[in-house]
Amino acid sequence: MKITKDLTVVGAGFAGICTAIAAARQGLKVALINDRNVLGGNASSEHRVHVNGAAEGNKTFYSREAGIADELKMFVLRKNPKYNIKQEFHLNDMALLEKVLAEKNIELFLGTCVYDCETENGKITKVYAAKSNEQKDFVFESPLFCDASGDGILAYKAGCEYKIGRESKYEFDESLAPETADNAVMGSCILFSAKHTGEPVKYTKPSFAYDLVKDDKIKYFNQPETGRNLPVVGGRYNGLWWLEYGYPHDTIKDSDKIDFELKKLIYGYWDYIKNSGNYPDSEDMAIDWIAPYASKRESRRFIGDYILKQSDIQNRVDFADAVATGGWSLDIHDYKGIYGNGPTSAFGEVNSMYNIPLSIMYSKDAKNLFFAGRIASCTHVAMGSVRVMQTLGAMGQAVGTAAYLCKKYNCEPRVIKNNHIAELQNILQKNGQYILGKKEDCGYASGAKITASSTKKMQNTYFEKEFCLNNNLIFTIPISKSFTNKIEIKIKNTQSAQTVLKYNIYNEQGDTINDKGELLKQCEITVEKDFDGYLPLSLDVDLSYERIFVELEKNEDLSVFGTENKTTAAPTYFNLEQAKQENSTSFCFKCVENAPDLYSAKNVANGYSRPYKGANCWVSENTENQWLELEFDKPIDVSNIQIYFNPQFETDHFNNPIKQLITDYKISVFGKDGVDELDVKDNYNGQNSFFVDYKNVTKIRFDFIKNNGAKEFEVFAVKVF
Repeated sequence: MKITKDLTVVGAGFAGICTAIAAARQGLKVALINDRNVLGGNASSEHRVHVNGAAEGNKTFYSREAGIADELKMFVLRKNPKYNIKQEFHLNDMALLEKVLAEKNIELFLGTCVYDCETENGKITKVYAAKSNEQKDFVFESPLFCDASGDGILAYKAGCEYKIGRESKYEFDESLAPETADNAVMGSCILFSAKHTGEPVKYTKPSFAYDLVKDDKIKYFNQPETGRNLPVVGGRYNGLWWLEYGYPHDTIKDSDKIDFELKKLIYGYWDYIKNSGNYPDSEDMAIDWIAPYASKRESRRFIGDYILKQSDIQNRVDFADAVATGGWSLDIHDYKGIYGNGPTSAFGEVNSMYNIPLSIMYSKDAKNLFFAGRIASCTHVAMGSVRVMQTLGAMGQAVGTAAYLCKKYNCEPRVIKNNHIAELQNILQKNGQYILGKKEDCGYASGAKITASSTKKMQNTYFEKEFCLNNNLIFTIPISKSFTNKIEIKIKNTQSAQTVLKYNIYNEQGDTINDKGELLKQCEITVEKDFDGYLPLSLDVDLSYERIFVELEKNEDLSVFGTENKTTAAPTYFNLEQAKQENSTSFCFKCVENAPDLYSAKNVANGYSRPYKGANCWVSENTENQWLELEFDKPIDVSNIQIYFNPQFETDHFNNPIKQLITDYKISVFGKDGVDELDVKDNYNGQNSFFVDYKNVTKIRFDFIKNNGAKEFEVFAVKVF
């Protein structure tokens, strides 16, 4: 059976899905091929790996990837409230399937395995696949292809150059690489879950499984100094992401051997938990799920026009062809897995977000082949960061959108990078993709008169927790030319004697929230005995900066106060030495004069759709009768209205609804013929986009009705086209 499309995507993991949806929404006819019968790859019910991204473990606030990847993540959470505790994963499968089937331009081929291709004049012309359960053979023809298969089956069959294993530290000057190159890759793992049943459950291990004691395997599970720990009684007995295996086998050609070894280890481990006598509270426990086959971390990496390396990530190189962001640590697992004796992972430091270039997302060899997923053109070390699914999803959106431009200009991917990158970046940003440091087109909103019902001062006067100042504490404050040079902090002297609070002020340096730069001044102030209240701190800094950093030095005589009510754009670090980010806590302070300017309504059209140096958002005083209006100098025709809310970009996973996210609101569009209204209820996305057809519009008004429990409304951006 011949299938002809504009774009053929091989692989429907998170990256492949985002690629296909992005292309389909730009009007391309897409074939999406998946060798499994469920979507999502490692995010599916077959593997149950969380969709992680830049916000997990990163020192930067507001770093989560946006766009289609975040839309999918939010939709999965909406359909499966138990997603974060890894229950009811069939609902995740259903959610991803629903999203794909909603795109009329995608034709989905499940259970369909690609096995070969044809090339001509450096281009792929045909891809061969089979659906064994229906005994069907397919030939896919399209001018463009994308390999999102994880192992790179299409790129491999097309003869594209690839790397496998670790480069030496000298090849790309990477400190985290080994002295000499080898073929070792990160191992695979089989996740499983166990639960209490309420009644005794016997367990007899299968005959093929290891006896951890008799077979001398227990020592590999009991290396606390490396991070491989047997659980404590009453602890969590399942999961064990570090129970991985691969080396010395090939993770592609020896996948059955790897699977079998992991099953021998896992069933032997569960025998030890149940029958060693060391875990009496496991008497009523049983394994209720085990992955049918191993979840893979690494195999081939194919070569593009550029190879991303460690220094690009850690130095946040400003790529001219930046199309996506990442931020996960350089998470390079011990290639020996469970049988290793080094740390389970190197966790190379990534201090903040970084941009990812388009030039790693297409082949240097096959002229019409894109890469989406972990096969992209990276070193082994760099792949340790970009390999997580939400980052790969953002890369997929870039690829799908670039494919649209390839059709528009009848060209190859390389031409988009060389000649049309600004157009690609603009389209991506209009569709929610975040590119670090690049201003966004807000359309007609940029020239509108923007007013609001109220504006909150940037301050946090709620306090629920008291912290001894036993470490340096740092917090950031966006400033402006109308900002006062004074703030007040909530502080308590716990001693019956005077003490001195020393504090330092830094200017900004880098592009992200955690970048403190040059030390501007060192200050100190006396705190009277038994003082408990707001203490004024003089700043006296150049107000041309977009933000400053205030560091309170350690003083164990003093306590500071915090709350779970976060102060948007003014994050707090409660342990500077470890740069520990307290996502759930915000420091109590007041900006005593002119602070409303920091959350001004005009921020929503300043070209940034999240806090970035400045606050870049509007915040209301409360939630009573709050609105935002855009008034235009002359009538305009409107085809697209976008509004961006606060989806907690500083957080990767949510156990509760996002308080700041506005769920119910009304849009009123004023034209010469009257007012048209759009009522929105039960919103779950950060970006809301409405394709409309309004003529002679003079004003657009947003009336906000409800959020998930925050004390005020927050809007990050408004765009009108």
